[in-house]
Amino acid sequence: DPADVPALPQVGLTVLPTRTIYEFRGAGVQVTLTFMTPMLPDDLDILSRPVTYLTWDVRALDVKPHAVQVYYDHSAELTVDVPDQAVVWSREKIGEMTVLRQGSKDQPILAKPGDNRRIDWGYMYVAATAEAAAKGALASGKVTRGAFAAGKALPADDTRMPRPAMDEDPAAAMVLDLGKVGAAAVSRTLILAYDDIYAIEYFQTRLRPYWRRGGMEAADLLKKSAEEFEALAKRCRAFDEELMADFTKAGGEKYAR
Repeated sequence: DPADVPALPQVGLTVLPTRTIYEFRGAGVQVTLTFMTPMLPDDLDILSRPVTYLTWDVRALDVKPHAVQVYYDHSAELTVDVPDQAVVWSREKIGEMTVLRQGSKDQPILAKPGDNRRIDWGYMYVAATAEAAAKGALASGKVTRGAFAAGKALPADDTRMPRPAMDEDPAAAMVLDLGKVGAAAVSRTLILAYDDIYAIEYFQTRLRPYWRRGGMEAADLLKKSAEEFEALAKRCRAFDEELMADFTKAGGEKYAR
């Protein structure tokens, strides 16, 4: 999307306990896209964090340097139960990070019972560290995607809010500049987080999520997530290798998969 932009051919997919890894090749480069959620069962503080990392590793397949940029966006529909609910958005100042935030206007915390419900309280964050050289925009996804595909800068933030999530698809968009990429891989990472503020109602008492138990707020969560990324990536790789080896030993490769 846009439909007239050809997709980069996918050549591989690996699904692991804490990571899903996609491989793409085309236009003279190889792109590895890793979704990592560090749900490490021996560390409840890490396990309970509502955080996923998206990492792009890009390298050239030929001897030529390639100018590479990566575009990402998500819709504000992720923050509401139904698309006609009104949403709001803002930029957040958290250290040197580029941070975009979206959430429902009304914030009906733990207000709706029943099945077939989607969370419509709390806030969705996308954050990039200063090293990621990211540019962000809070605007119509169609507009931001179109601008990137046309080689233009992202538009200014849209100020028409609150408005329904289905009204011109208010999105949080990021462009990551990898510069000139050669044979050595160049990496960029985005942090996705969802702060639900209160997680459960237990005997008429609203309770905070476990990751907040030491007084941590959303800004603290994003800071720690950025600071600990490299260490968590190593722990996730080690955990995935150990668990997959255990599964393979117990029942073979098909059982492990």
